[in-house]
Amino acid sequence: MPNRVATLRSSVTGSIPNPGTRAPGELWVNFADSQLGYIDASQTAQKLLAVRLFSTTANYVVGDFVVYQGVLYRAIAPSGAGGFTPGNWAKSGGAVSVGDAPPTSPDPGALWWDSVGGQLYVWFQDVNSSQWVIAVNQSATAIPAITNPLMNGPVAVGTSTNYARADHVHPVDVSLLPLTGGTITGALTVTGNINSSGNLVSNNGNVFARAAASNSVFWCQNNVGVAVGNFFWNTAGQVGFNNLASSPNAGCYIDSAGAFNISGMTITNAGAAAITGIVTANGYTGRQGPGGPTGQLNNFYWNTTALQVWIGSVNAGNLTPTSDYRAKKDVIPLGSTWETVKALKPISFTYKDFSFDAEPLVLGSDEEYWGFLAHELQETLIPSAATGVKDQENLIQSPNPWTVIATLTKALQEAMERIEALEAGR
Repeated sequence: MPNRVATLRSSVTGSIPNPGTRAPGELWVNFADSQLGYIDASQTAQKLLAVRLFSTTANYVVGDFVVYQGVLYRAIAPSGAGGFTPGNWAKSGGAVSVGDAPPTSPDPGALWWDSVGGQLYVWFQDVNSSQWVIAVNQSATAIPAITNPLMNGPVAVGTSTNYARADHVHPVDVSLLPLTGGTITGALTVTGNINSSGNLVSNNGNVFARAAASNSVFWCQNNVGVAVGNFFWNTAGQVGFNNLASSPNAGCYIDSAGAFNISGMTITNAGAAAITGIVTANGYTGRQGPGGPTGQLNNFYWNTTALQVWIGSVNAGNLTPTSDYRAKKDVIPLGSTWETVKALKPISFTYKDFSFDAEPLVLGSDEEYWGFLAHELQETLIPSAATGVKDQENLIQSPNPWTVIATLTKALQEAMERIEALEAGR
C-alpha cells in the first residue's frame, strides 16, 4: 500500500508539534491561528502560510502578515486574541506618487518620486517612527550614462561620463513661472479669477489696459465675495466708479472732455458746475462780487408756509410770498383796525453790532431806519405779525409785512369812509 500522510489538528492558540515528536512529511493544522504547516527532515514543525486571514482567536508577533477586511497588514506590535487593534498593525504596500511635494497620509510602503530633486522615497513606519526614506542611493560610479538625459549638469550631453546624483540637475523650464517669485515680460492672458493676498504693483507701464471696442469693468468685492462696486473705463472714454453692474457709465466719472460728473452734477474743465439733480448741503457762502470776501454760511428752508432764511445756525426771518386763495381757508373780512393802528408804535432807529457767536449777524451803522419792534407787532396785532418770540435763542425776529399792510389798509379804508361821510353831510 502507498504511504499515508498523517495530519495533526489543534484548536489551541499557538500550539504546534514539538521538535522530534513527529515523522518528516506529516502535516499539521491549527484552526485557532488559521495556520497550516508540515514536519521537515529534522522533525521540526514549519509554517506554510506567510499571510493568513485575521482570526480573533490567534496570537500574533511582530512581522506576522494578515488580511483584514480585504487589506494586507503587517504586525508592528504583539497582538493577543481578540478584535483587530489598528495600532498594532500597519498597512503593507502603497501607491506610487509623482510630484514636487510628498503625498499626505501615505500608507506604509508607499512610493513617492520627487520630480524636483529626482529622488525616489518610500514611506517607512514602525512602532517608534514614520518617515520618508530614500529608496535608492547610488554612488558616483554606480550608473554609467551611455545616453545622457537632457540636464543642466556640468557634463556635456552625449558623453559617457558616469553621473553622480549630485550633478543630475533637472533643466529649468523658462516657459513657466516658479512657485514663488518670477517675472512676466510679455502679455498675460487670464481666463479665470486672479486671487491675490497682496498688492498688484506696477513699477512702470500700464496696470490696466482696455481692450478695443469693449467696456472694461473691474469689480471690487468685500471679504465674503459680495460685489460692492466697480471701476470702469468704457468705449466713450469715460473713467469712473459706481456700484451699478448694468450701467458702466453712471455714477462718478471723468469724461473724454475732462469734465467731472457725479450723479447729475457736471464740473467742466473750465470750472463751471451744472447740477441736474438735488443738492443737499449744510449751507452756502456768497461773496461781494467775483473777487470780494465771502460771507457767513447761509441757507434757505421751506416750512410749507414760508421760506426761512438761516445765517449759520440762526433763523434770520421768513420770506412769505404765499397768497393764493387755494392755500387759504376760513377767509373772512378783517374787522376794524382803527384802534389797533393807533396802538402801533412806529420807531426811528439805527443798527448796532449783534451776533449769537463769534461772527456778526448784524453790523452796526449810523444810518437811520424806520420800522417797528417785532415783538411789539405781535403784542399789538397777532403772533404771526413777526417770526419767533422775544429773546428766542438763535433766532432774529423779523416782521411779517403782510400783517402790517393788511392792518394799515383796513384802517385807511375806515378813514376813507369817515371822510366821505363828512363830505357828504356838508
